[in-house]
Amino acid sequence: MNKKNISMITAHPAPYMDVIFNQISLKYNLNVYYNNSKSKDKSWKNQNYMKGQSIINFKESIIALNNILKSDFVIVGGWSHKFNIILIFMLIIFKKKFAVTSDVPEEGRINKIKKFIKSNVFKLIPYFFLTGGSCKEHYVKYYNIDEKKIKIFPYGILFPDKQELIDINLNRKNEILNKNSKIKILIANRFIKRKGYEIIIDSFKNLKKLNLLNLFEITIIGNGKLYEQYKTIFYEISKDIRLLGWVEIDEYEQLLNNCDIYIHASIFEPYGIPVIDAMVRGKLVIASNGVMSAIDFIKSGYNGFIYNSNNSNELNKILINLLNEKEDIYRIGENAINSDYSIFKNYNKVLEDIIK
Repeated sequence: MNKKNISMITAHPAPYMDVIFNQISLKYNLNVYYNNSKSKDKSWKNQNYMKGQSIINFKESIIALNNILKSDFVIVGGWSHKFNIILIFMLIIFKKKFAVTSDVPEEGRINKIKKFIKSNVFKLIPYFFLTGGSCKEHYVKYYNIDEKKIKIFPYGILFPDKQELIDINLNRKNEILNKNSKIKILIANRFIKRKGYEIIIDSFKNLKKLNLLNLFEITIIGNGKLYEQYKTIFYEISKDIRLLGWVEIDEYEQLLNNCDIYIHASIFEPYGIPVIDAMVRGKLVIASNGVMSAIDFIKSGYNGFIYNSNNSNELNKILINLLNEKEDIYRIGENAINSDYSIFKNYNKVLEDIIK
């Protein structure tokens, strides 16, 4: 039986997309197209695991359009790029089977004109591949999309060896409870305004006033236009806070493996892959209610914590309570590692239900 041909268009090469591509490639002939050859904000040096064709000029766009329209199914990675918009209308005109992917748009950017235009265009789109339940709720609420057209299709997660992480976490538990080691906090986020660093700074300042900040070993990774500004502020709070800037995927995973608590403080985050990366490693995740992956997967107090995105006192209270009840870090982390993540292995099942 011949394999079906699938074309997938995405913004740029990324490790979390490679996971999806590699799964789909097991069952289908997959052709990958990139709107950009690399990301401006996420500059992985060792990122090109899945070969794809960049469609960054007119000639490449025409060739790509011709090839994509011959596919049995097309997955269009969002509509923010002009090539994708043209492609979507071509797919509609030629009555091709396709889906458009999306994470959660920011509600504050929705106006009546955009809503009207999108609502009418969306009626013509056969399928929506959305990153999670919170994303589905958004599209049903604002655009009244038929739920039969919606499939949950999250970003890819590369699962670590579960037993290895259980052993690491048991060792960390022993270090904290029996040897009184510092609790390791990791923050992995870009330094831009919506990432919630003001809330983290307020929380850390309060912990310092209470002489509690020195009980944590804090590492922050990420780049961004506000990096130097925030670096100065964090160093004024404590010279012991480590800011590593951008790190490659291997170092990121190593830091996740060996931390105790992961904090994701974004005021608004369309998804938030590191939340799931940390949870599948059995780490206690503390995230704001502006992080969509946290809303989808965390039951606060059971397998992580969620606090109000603009309330540093809530974040503070959680951290102080964990200092008093250190065993909760590992009890909740154990619930996190044992949560249901089957949705991240479901890509081909979604496609099987559509492509006959």
